[in-house]
Amino acid sequence: MAEARNSFIKSKMNRDLDARLVPPGEYRDAQNVSVSKSEGADVGSLENVLGNISLTDFGLTSTNIDTIGFFMDINNNRIFLFMTNYIDNTSDQLSRFAPSASQCYIGVFDMNTSLASILVTGSFLNFSKSHPVLGVNLINDSLFFTDNRNQPRKINVSRALADPTYYTNEDQISLSKYYPYEPISLVVNEVTDLSIGGTQTGTYVVELNNSTTGGTGSGLTVNVTSVNGIGQVTGIEINNPGAGYTNGDVVQVLQRSGTGAGLQITLTVQAISTMQDVTSEFLPDGTTANPYYNVNWPGDKNYIKDKFVRFAYRFQFDDGEYSLISPFTQACFIPQQDGYFIDKDTEKTYKSTEVDFMQNKVNNIKLLIPVPAESSNWSNAVTDLRISSIDIIFKDDSQTTLKVTDNILASSLVSNTTTIFAYEYQSKKPYKTLPTRDLLRVYDQVPVRALAQEVVGNRIVFGNLVDKHTPPSSINYNTQTGFKVEESGAGAVEYSFVRREYQNHTLKQNRTYQVGLVLSDKYGRQSDTILSTVDDNSQNPILKGSTIFNPYKIGKNSGSGIITTSDTFSYYSSATNPASPVTNNLFSGAGDTWPGDQLRIKFNETISSNFNSATGTPGLYSSTNPTGWYSYKAVVKQTQVDYYNVYCPGVLNGYIDGETADPLSASLDEPVGHFVLHSDNLSKIPKDTSLVGPNQNIFRTARPSFNEDPDYYQFTDTNGNLFQVDPYSEEGEQLLKTRDRERDLDSGSQVNNASVELFTRVINTGAFTFIYSSQYYPEQKSEIVTAIGTGSDLGLFAVGNVTSYPYNSAPVFYNYEQNPFIAKLNIYSATTASAIQPDNFGLAGPSPEASEYIVEYIGMGPTGGSATSGSGYPGTGGSGVPVVFEGTSATDVKFRNKGIQIKFTVTGGAVNHVVIQNEGSGWESAGISLGGNIQAVATIAAAGTVNAQFLVKVTRKALGTNPGTPTQNNPLAMTPIFACFETKPLDSKLDIYWETSTSGKISDLNTNIVLNDQHTPYGFRGLSDYAAGTYGIDWGFPEDNAKNSDLCSFYATDVNGNPISNSIDPTTYPINPTMTLIAASNSASTPANVSLDFDLLPVPGSPGAFKIQNTVYKYFGYNSALEDVYNFTIRVIAPAFDYNTSGTLITTDLTLQASPSLVPGTLPSQPTFPLDNLAPELSPTTYGPNIVVTSSGCGGAFDVYDTTSSQQLGFNFDVSNGSNGANTERGKDLSVVINVVSSPGNTIEVALTYFTTDYITSSGSTGGKLFIEKDAYNDLGGGPHVIQLRVTDGGGLTDVCEQEVRLVS
Repeated sequence: MAEARNSFIKSKMNRDLDARLVPPGEYRDAQNVSVSKSEGADVGSLENVLGNISLTDFGLTSTNIDTIGFFMDINNNRIFLFMTNYIDNTSDQLSRFAPSASQCYIGVFDMNTSLASILVTGSFLNFSKSHPVLGVNLINDSLFFTDNRNQPRKINVSRALADPTYYTNEDQISLSKYYPYEPISLVVNEVTDLSIGGTQTGTYVVELNNSTTGGTGSGLTVNVTSVNGIGQVTGIEINNPGAGYTNGDVVQVLQRSGTGAGLQITLTVQAISTMQDVTSEFLPDGTTANPYYNVNWPGDKNYIKDKFVRFAYRFQFDDGEYSLISPFTQACFIPQQDGYFIDKDTEKTYKSTEVDFMQNKVNNIKLLIPVPAESSNWSNAVTDLRISSIDIIFKDDSQTTLKVTDNILASSLVSNTTTIFAYEYQSKKPYKTLPTRDLLRVYDQVPVRALAQEVVGNRIVFGNLVDKHTPPSSINYNTQTGFKVEESGAGAVEYSFVRREYQNHTLKQNRTYQVGLVLSDKYGRQSDTILSTVDDNSQNPILKGSTIFNPYKIGKNSGSGIITTSDTFSYYSSATNPASPVTNNLFSGAGDTWPGDQLRIKFNETISSNFNSATGTPGLYSSTNPTGWYSYKAVVKQTQVDYYNVYCPGVLNGYIDGETADPLSASLDEPVGHFVLHSDNLSKIPKDTSLVGPNQNIFRTARPSFNEDPDYYQFTDTNGNLFQVDPYSEEGEQLLKTRDRERDLDSGSQVNNASVELFTRVINTGAFTFIYSSQYYPEQKSEIVTAIGTGSDLGLFAVGNVTSYPYNSAPVFYNYEQNPFIAKLNIYSATTASAIQPDNFGLAGPSPEASEYIVEYIGMGPTGGSATSGSGYPGTGGSGVPVVFEGTSATDVKFRNKGIQIKFTVTGGAVNHVVIQNEGSGWESAGISLGGNIQAVATIAAAGTVNAQFLVKVTRKALGTNPGTPTQNNPLAMTPIFACFETKPLDSKLDIYWETSTSGKISDLNTNIVLNDQHTPYGFRGLSDYAAGTYGIDWGFPEDNAKNSDLCSFYATDVNGNPISNSIDPTTYPINPTMTLIAASNSASTPANVSLDFDLLPVPGSPGAFKIQNTVYKYFGYNSALEDVYNFTIRVIAPAFDYNTSGTLITTDLTLQASPSLVPGTLPSQPTFPLDNLAPELSPTTYGPNIVVTSSGCGGAFDVYDTTSSQQLGFNFDVSNGSNGANTERGKDLSVVINVVSSPGNTIEVALTYFTTDYITSSGSTGGKLFIEKDAYNDLGGGPHVIQLRVTDGGGLTDVCEQEVRLVS
């Protein structure tokens, strides 16, 4: 039989053409077939399509479970299925998490074995029928999937097959891993002292390592160091402090020897730093034993001696992936000697220009790693997060790499039932360097949601995705600088161990900081930096928004009066009186310990976020919102980074002029000082070499002196005339600074503003008979180095020229013999004549040792009393003759080899007179006291037969003057002593935020904000509500109120609804708050500003309470129900917790609402503040001329005459909308209608046409007329007719005026 074959390679059904015309590769009709698309020989072949058969139901009995996604594993002949019975019916189909009763599954069916297995089950999968799982891939043994509802996820198939309960929470299946948001802690509560107490029974012996029992901790062992004659313990010390104890715990010492009931001791537990020096046997004083000394310590004591090191950690999980790295600690650094200058350290420092003890004394650090917050202990955390190990990360600040110093396996954690894992770092070198990508990995690029997913190469690629969360635009917080906060008791507003954890760390002064917050979800998706809602708190000079300047402290310098221990120091002026400093004692505790400074963040509100899929805001984390904001960390931007400390051997106040005995000191007119530049200081204060000639020895730090360039000081005024500026005047300095900047741009100088600015931090001063180095407070004023040169180049002295410059022998400047470089300084921080004088800013020359040596001829002969001496000298004498000293006494020896030369005269062969021509040199070695002298007999070894002798005296004459003893030098005159300047910092080009070690869970922060804040205003409470014990605000604003009527009165309250009032709680609130009405608006669709309609005033007799009054009349109109509900924004300024010591005020802008406003479950029904409607009024006033009144007013009766000839006026009436009678708008939004109640013999409709009014609705008129129309009597009859006038106001309230009308012919 003939056979026809056709390959349907086009896979196209064509029913448009006649069957005879269908081209090859297409077909006319088919059912239950598919066309093969393989690349083999059967391409285009028709294949039967099999029907569906039931393979398994996975043992699931619910009939409502649907498959929402599947994946065919062709290589292993398996089908993965995603199933659920839940559907999210919210509007966005995302807002409701699958309830705990919902059923969500991941299953697999193995077609080779026909075995069906559930891999993962639980509502945490949060599947919904509204979101099919469309993106599924299998790589090796990992199943990746995404549903555009949850974040992308991953499971290990083999682990799930082996244990269907292996995956039990989102953290274990999330593709992005848990982020360890908490840094390592460096402070621990430890037993620091033991107190023997109670009755001792039994006997003890001196013995080490006795165990204890009792208390809240474990592991404490003690040494019994002494016992008395009956075996009672008299001395005891800590052997091992153990862990977990509470201050005041009582434990019992277990006896290793002896008998009896034992000994009870009370424990003192304190927070201590875990950064320790365990290799020094003694403390810096050299005698006190180091309590942490460990002779058997195995580490390298020198490894981190020259390093600033930081530590962090990261997790490795069971799938081999790593978490992000936790925030780093601050630098683990404590200077040797704890940072104190001891003995001759200041002298060593100014000589070397380096602080040689600025090396790290720390060598042993206990790193305390907190357990992840959702786990109760480390043993559970290993399972909860599937942790396989922890890397301890090491960062040397001088390097750009991260290193791993140790890897802690999970097996070391499974037995840890505490919330802290303690790792002891013993200064060992890291064993592994991490790749650069780990340093830069601050988040994983895993989207929040994704619809599409595919594998491209070795990458998982997502499409149609939401890549990040939308953060809050701002957070309501203030920043503040101040001393490091000491730890406080339980329930305190502030609770901190920062002084102990980082005892030598401080916040740099004279710097601007910008503090921001970064929010993160649980898996490390981080927000951009979020700044404060508060731009600037102008009411409080201490509290600022995101940006704050930390100035130099304000203190009392020398010359500002005698400094006493009660002197106070502050950062800012008083909040209430800017002219008065806030009382903040500089020192805390012992009186000689400065705790250091810190940045503080004061949160005014909780951090909030509500889930909104349209805007991308994730809400806050919860078990049903796993990708909500979970943690926060503080970041800081501070771009003024590089600076130097210039350690120098004191400042010479003014000049030392070798040609005068009266050195010129600094003054406000010429505020000049000098100090020696040597060693490293020559690079810290660079010489400006721009525009310098080849033979120039004096260098500008930028600006030329007047002698160098007089034109530099010439300017042109507005009339074109030249004038010369005074560089020491304010105007002159501003003009010269402008020229400096211009010159800088032209010359390319590397020094900003063409000068080197120095801030004085320590200055040499003097008082009584002592000179010393003193702390200096420059505020924000800097000194300017204007020139650098040697002492001789600057004309201060000349090396070797004693005659011209006698001060050459005085050590005014350190190392003056070597002619060092000297910086010329303009002193601008000392702004008063007293402050700039010598002994207050630097010391005046010359040195206390300044002197000159005067060699005198006393007389001839050994005693100086002879007329002549010697014989046989030829001629009349000689000149330039040296002399010798032949004596053997100690004094005689001092005269030898000094080079004295003389001129002498001779009479009769004998010398009769001597003139000293050359006084010699080297007298400094003679040891002559200041003002003292020595004498010796000199011999003229010339051509005489008998040598002539004469008496010589050498006197050391003081060159300075001492007011008390003019023959002696001033003891407060200049001599080298320690001083220190700080260079102006350079601005970094890296405009970035730096991570800090401040972080935590948002939920914990919010709880603390609410529970520990008794000072921040959160809401309001009515006076009557407070008296009644209720929460609310009484409000009453009827429209007939007069101006300045009280509408409501209230207190500002804390979060718990307690009034902030000094009269109610004077302990908590030292002053009453103030309130200001910031804004008032109505409730229109576009709210109008009605601030001028209201006033906010104190309530007389109720301190701290305020009331709102209306300042205008109001009426209830047509739109008042919708528009005349008022919203008030009130600024409350209340005392902060530390007001008594710092004057700090809290400023909060609040919407008027009842408190407590942030305590869940306690929020009362919020009041509204509407205008209240009152019924309108209508009343007759006067009647018409043809009216006879039987009874007047509403409800009255009258007769109407002569309607047969014309219309008649019944009466005039007044109407009002219920507002105050003085309100000119009391006729607004009214309508008046007439109704006929009865008219004998007539229909209501007919009768109504004969009673009319001229009142026009909404005319604003306050009156109208009632008319009876012509022919009323003829057509209606005499009546009586009962009519009503009804007035209706804008709110729908009415007033009815009824009248009986009789018509008379």
